[in-house]
Amino acid sequence: MADESIAKTFRAGWELFHRTRRSAVAWGLLGTILRIIGGLIVLPLSARKLSSEHLGLWYVFLSLQGIATLFDLGFSPAVVRAAGYLWAGARQLRAFGVEPIEQDKEAPSGPNYELLSHLVATMRVYYRALGSVSGLIMLVAGGAWIWHRTQTFADANTLRLCYAFFVVGGFLNVTGDLWPALLSGVNGVQSAQKILCGSALINFLVTSIGLIAGLDIWALALGVIGSGFFLRQAGRVSFARLAGSSLSAGATLKFELIRKLWPIAWRTGFVSLGAFLVLSANTLICSYLLDLKITASYGLSLTILTMLATASSTFTQVKLPIANQLRPEGRLSEIADIWIQRTRMSILAYVAGTTLVVFGLNFLLQLVGSHTPPLPRPQLALACLICGLEMHHVLYAGLVISENQNPFVAPALISGLATVALSVILTPRLGVWGLLISQGIVQASFNNWWTVYRAIKGLGLSWSNYWHRYLRLPVRI
Repeated sequence: MADESIAKTFRAGWELFHRTRRSAVAWGLLGTILRIIGGLIVLPLSARKLSSEHLGLWYVFLSLQGIATLFDLGFSPAVVRAAGYLWAGARQLRAFGVEPIEQDKEAPSGPNYELLSHLVATMRVYYRALGSVSGLIMLVAGGAWIWHRTQTFADANTLRLCYAFFVVGGFLNVTGDLWPALLSGVNGVQSAQKILCGSALINFLVTSIGLIAGLDIWALALGVIGSGFFLRQAGRVSFARLAGSSLSAGATLKFELIRKLWPIAWRTGFVSLGAFLVLSANTLICSYLLDLKITASYGLSLTILTMLATASSTFTQVKLPIANQLRPEGRLSEIADIWIQRTRMSILAYVAGTTLVVFGLNFLLQLVGSHTPPLPRPQLALACLICGLEMHHVLYAGLVISENQNPFVAPALISGLATVALSVILTPRLGVWGLLISQGIVQASFNNWWTVYRAIKGLGLSWSNYWHRYLRLPVRI
């Protein structure tokens, strides 16, 4: 009996291993774990190996790269949705809304390979152009900012050359983003997550080895280049294996597809601009109005919280392609149940993580000999609350956009401009408190709650009905 029990336990464990290996959620969580481990090693290592001035400059690099991502103009999430609709069998794409799919039990609709082929060909041309234009602008405009900020540095020329290589890494990442987007849309979420895992691992390894070898800020730039190259090449190969044999080799660019994606894409692009003004512009304001040492503490703390929010969001984000595919079939109740289960997990993970950050981050950084401290605990606690509310409403914004609607342009732009204005006014008087208070007040006044309300409305549920389900739905992992 004991031997039989052991055999059953072994078989159950083996089956669980195989299910986990094939699970997109598991790979998404693995990628998140890699990013967390990478962050837990690379961030302290960077804080120890880099001076506060160099680390502060690196966060300026990242903020400038955030501007480059805005040139995507919202096409990346549009590609995920469009590919998902076509994979589910939609006969055409709409500028707004979703083309309904008539289900025939005897002859269920299959993927629309013809239109999907043209979508792939069109987006490949678009992303090449996007990477070239954004890279050139960042090299010239961003380079001018870096030139100005490094005038007092003894190694100014080396830092400027490092930024140029960093821009190359940005080009590889921007153009490589197309392939995980396409994979996610065609039921290749698992493959997309594997690629993102590999990209994160390469970034971690290259950066860590470079820092240990004494390459200073160059190690961080080379990590971006390595991860971008892998993302681009592995994504293209994986998509070819999954759907390439079914696609038409003669597919060409179709401007009609860009016109169909454009109405929602440009709105998403402006929302991204608003998000940049709310989240990333403060780093540039900090570097300009305060100094690079304070910018290093601010950037280090916000990077850790952003990483934690991204990790926590993974529980929900991996199900967004499923929501895209359920929309055309009108299965809103299923979407609601998925979202309730997943957002609860995301919130729980974030609260647990931020508790450790608030009470243990300073100790950990001191333990590794960091040259850069985090924000003081009261400021760090406020930053945790602000980032958590941001994470929560961004998840629901994704649910709204799965309707192929985007009502967030005006709220995002107004919030972004208001945050920048308040930061410029308050930061000279209150320091980092001014940066945090400006973002928190502006977002809490509208986006933190209205976005959630709009997402629930799009599910055809009342506010009270949704939260009743939210509290009563059994927990499932």
